[in-house]
Amino acid sequence: FVESHVEVSGVSVLVSGMRRHLRDIDVQRQGCASLAIVSYFQDFNKLAIQTYGGVDAIIAAMVLHKEDAELQEHGCLAIWSLSTMTPPGSPGHDPEKAPEIQQTNRDRLEKVGGLNALIEALNRHRDNPVTCERASRALINLSHNSKPRSRKIFDEKGLTTLTKVMSTHTSNAHVCEQAAAAIKNISSSLHATSEDRGKALEGLDEASKVIVRAMRKHYTNADLQRQSCSALGNLALNVKLNERLETMKPIETISSAMKEHIKDADLQGRACRTFIIMCGAKGPVKRYLAAASKDPNLAKHHPVRAVLRAVESHVTNPKLMADAFRALKELLASSKEMCGMAAERLRKAKIPALVLGCRSGKLTILGDPKEEPGRTVLQYWDAVVKLVPALK
Repeated sequence: FVESHVEVSGVSVLVSGMRRHLRDIDVQRQGCASLAIVSYFQDFNKLAIQTYGGVDAIIAAMVLHKEDAELQEHGCLAIWSLSTMTPPGSPGHDPEKAPEIQQTNRDRLEKVGGLNALIEALNRHRDNPVTCERASRALINLSHNSKPRSRKIFDEKGLTTLTKVMSTHTSNAHVCEQAAAAIKNISSSLHATSEDRGKALEGLDEASKVIVRAMRKHYTNADLQRQSCSALGNLALNVKLNERLETMKPIETISSAMKEHIKDADLQGRACRTFIIMCGAKGPVKRYLAAASKDPNLAKHHPVRAVLRAVESHVTNPKLMADAFRALKELLASSKEMCGMAAERLRKAKIPALVLGCRSGKLTILGDPKEEPGRTVLQYWDAVVKLVPALK
């Protein structure tokens, strides 16, 4: 049955065999593994698996054979494969049906206990890096843009479990990356509204500490740094956590990641957005800036310097420039002693001419002024100009 486009009858026979031999561990292992393979970026096969009850068969196997590490590995991979959107343009992509297939599979996985099965696999097989990596990837999919599923994962101690996974596999950058990405998605959905952000939630403190530790241990791993920067930002959306976050380590770690991966525009933008979130009234950025104004030794990791490096290195990237200017607006408002230095560095990089030229329509290096990125840059540029009169 392991073909790129397995016949519908083949899926039917496979799922039927899993149902008839539910207690046969070899049948269940091979069944889950086969469903994972044939559904990989193949919408036709995903639909067939969905139609013949393959989703239910996978979860039934995982629930009955909780202690079998090999089956859990295959089951987690199958859940990930079935809940992943097939990339547009790939041979197995159906542009008309793909979104519906993905959504239906995710809904069915939730309904038949897929979330609990994944969390159970992480808890029972926490020492197994393959299971942890695959279960985390599946939770990334199922928590994406879904507040109900993210809430259910959180209520079942999923976020706490992912934190423990990162602690267990602190030396495994790939496992930490996937677990951090899952925490990122769960946290984003949990804090979708201002009301959500004011709620006290258990486990956020330890999650933030473990993520910072992973970033410091794997500082050269760009993928982990990207996911972790965003995860810290989404965790900090919680007002109560933002007020409790440690002052030094998170800020210094994010600044160091920006410096180490200065050419990575995606990472720079994520870090800038996280700084903005952490600029809350009692957030760690405000505390760090207050401490830095009195202690010159903190200048090395100063957020303003980190953001300025991003601006200087990615001046032609309109999306990043917008994020960077939003960050500068918040940072310079609380760090006015840095305004002169910021003005000089921006002037040397010819930023005022570029941005002001974009305003007048004479330059397009920041994108067409009629496009959203250009307008966003100018909106926040005006705020920065007021703080740095020398830039006018």
